[in-house]
Amino acid sequence: MSSNGAGKFLTSRIWLISCLILLFVVAIGGWFITGYLGDKARQEILENNDKAISFHSSRLTAKFDKVEKAVRIMSGSPWIVSALIYRKEGDIANANSVLDRYNFYIESSVCYLLDTNGKTVASSNRNDSGSFVGKSYQFRPYFTQAMQRSLGRYFAVGITSLIRGFYTSYPVRDSKGVIIGVAVIKQDLDAEESFLTNYPNCFVIDPNGIIFMSSRKEMNFKSLWPVSQGTQLALDESKQFGKKEFEAILPCEISHGMEITFEGKKHIVSRKAINDEGWSIVLMTTTERVFIYRLAGAIIAILVCAFIVVPLIINYKMSKAAGILRESEMRFRGLFNTIGNGVAIYHAKNNGEDFIIDDINPAGELINRVKKEDIVGKSIAEVFPGVKKMGLFDVIKVVWKTGENKFLPISNYSDGRLSIWVENNIYKLASGEIVAVHNDVTESKLAEQALIESERKYRNILANIEDGYFEVDTAGNLTFYNDATCRILGYSENELMDMNYRAYTNDVYAKKIFRVFNEVYKTGVSARAFDWELIRKDGSICFIETVVSLMTDSDKVIKGFRGISRDVTERKRSEEELNNSFIRLRAALGGTIQALAVTVETRDPYTAGHQRRVADLARAIATDMGLESSRIDCIRMAGMIHDIGKLMIPSETLSKPSRLNEIEYRLIKIHPEAGFNILKDIEFPWPIANVVLQHHERLNGSGYPAGLKGDEILMESRVIAVADVVEAIASNRPYRPARGIDEALEEIRNNRGILYDDAAVGTCLKLFLEKGYKLG
Repeated sequence: MSSNGAGKFLTSRIWLISCLILLFVVAIGGWFITGYLGDKARQEILENNDKAISFHSSRLTAKFDKVEKAVRIMSGSPWIVSALIYRKEGDIANANSVLDRYNFYIESSVCYLLDTNGKTVASSNRNDSGSFVGKSYQFRPYFTQAMQRSLGRYFAVGITSLIRGFYTSYPVRDSKGVIIGVAVIKQDLDAEESFLTNYPNCFVIDPNGIIFMSSRKEMNFKSLWPVSQGTQLALDESKQFGKKEFEAILPCEISHGMEITFEGKKHIVSRKAINDEGWSIVLMTTTERVFIYRLAGAIIAILVCAFIVVPLIINYKMSKAAGILRESEMRFRGLFNTIGNGVAIYHAKNNGEDFIIDDINPAGELINRVKKEDIVGKSIAEVFPGVKKMGLFDVIKVVWKTGENKFLPISNYSDGRLSIWVENNIYKLASGEIVAVHNDVTESKLAEQALIESERKYRNILANIEDGYFEVDTAGNLTFYNDATCRILGYSENELMDMNYRAYTNDVYAKKIFRVFNEVYKTGVSARAFDWELIRKDGSICFIETVVSLMTDSDKVIKGFRGISRDVTERKRSEEELNNSFIRLRAALGGTIQALAVTVETRDPYTAGHQRRVADLARAIATDMGLESSRIDCIRMAGMIHDIGKLMIPSETLSKPSRLNEIEYRLIKIHPEAGFNILKDIEFPWPIANVVLQHHERLNGSGYPAGLKGDEILMESRVIAVADVVEAIASNRPYRPARGIDEALEEIRNNRGILYDDAAVGTCLKLFLEKGYKLG
């Protein structure tokens, strides 16, 4: 590195360290700012809550003072004193008049007068259905307080009205100062409670935490914190709030400034007493403001940090830009050259009247049967004369002019040299170049056309086919049928009417038909196609294939069955002939396999003997594994010729008496592919070519030629692989004597589930160790 370069590197490091130190300092400052703003927000909440509580406390105090003043004056009224002393009708009427006036002027709920026994002598609600007159309120604390020569104050629910109120009482004295009764004013609190609704969670509570007034009516008469059993009994006996269960909404008693969790959110509590009896106002406010203030502090810190980080990132990106650009170009070129779709790049000429080819990828060369060096720099219309006819040229012009991406659906391109079906996606780059990504869909298009033609033929056949249709009642008697049914059975239309199915079937098939129809009747599920053997009117036997379903009326009541039948007598005969033909074909294939094995044997007698023993062992393994007979046949046939690919390997290599060198071993490893190429065009009823191709694959992917793994390998190949390894180790090789069956079994046991199929290895071990199998 030059001294100049070293200096730049050192400067860059110093700058980086300085930025990191500054970033750390800013982060610490941000932490302090966040904490300060959070504390400030909390203080603001408490201050605002204190103002709100003070406002409501002042309102309540002013209202209560007004009522207390009124009750003091009212208790000294001569009419009130006379009513308690004389109890005459006129005196009571005068007292009621006084109570009415006070009730009106101070807008109270009710004003009433109690004697020394607590019984109501006069009341402003005397004419109401819930009149207090004659009722005793001796149990109320406000009565006791007044009788003890003091002002009585009491929050409670009315015994009669069940309305919450503030009760104020004062003793009534005669001219000698003796207490002769109590004057009481009840003030409803509903109007005062409405002022609390300006806050989400504002409560007026008693000393025990019972909510008497609330900004949320559903919270009334719940408890802010749990109430003891003794307090609950005392409240029930006093009837202050009626007989209620005071449900606690918080786990413990709260105090001013406390933070609590309520209804899933954090709240700050403000609590202030409103009288000497311990009643207080509680205001709970969410800590959202604290969160916002702290978030603001965090954002400030982040922004400051960003001013440090961004230049750092820019410096880093600039230092890496050149390398990234080179890597991006390499990735693009790699993708361009390896993508399976054709990609061509053009630039406009003559203001979009022509387009010149700038580049084309290998897939595009293959699809369009061209070479890149022959077409670059030439006009698209010159290289592809049919481009205008197919509409692609016009789409390219539109994309070049508008810049909007376009998709040209599957279209046929033909110019006498080339005829293909392609679909195109056209894009315009920022440079103004046009990119056409095209996909050759010729094969799928031809398949689609063949499918359409096949569908047309199928519909034509379906329209002209004559299948039998019939309906029977639940007893199996025919109630409706078409002409085809008559032709199938050989009866006239009149003869078939009401005929039971037993009349044209034997006992065996009659039982089968009953079982099928009974299952359809019970389950409601249509029966798939099943065969009947029917007896025609002339006594001849025919076979029909039938599908049956339930027949119900509009009320879902089962009326019978309906079905479609097809005469398959000829098919039955054809199936029998086909089965005989298959037997003959199988014998012929066996002969073909044997001929191929003989062909191998003429070049390498060892290989032929090996193939036969492998085939026998593989068939025994497959049989013991319980594979179906067709797969067992496939394994036996493939085992007989699994090394047929060695026909392509020189005899001296196959019979070399010493170990093979690397080149010879690689040559030997081509024999599965060589065998596949020999067999792939022979029309076997089994995948013999693929079984031969895969018989050297291993479960862990270490085999050859394709390195397949697990279930990617055919089961037939996995079975032959186990048999092949056992036979090869246990038998003589050109370059060594046999190593014995014990060593062969040890090899597959040690690599069971790793190289070789677990089930096949287990079965092979069982054959040799338990059933006494011997290699022939």
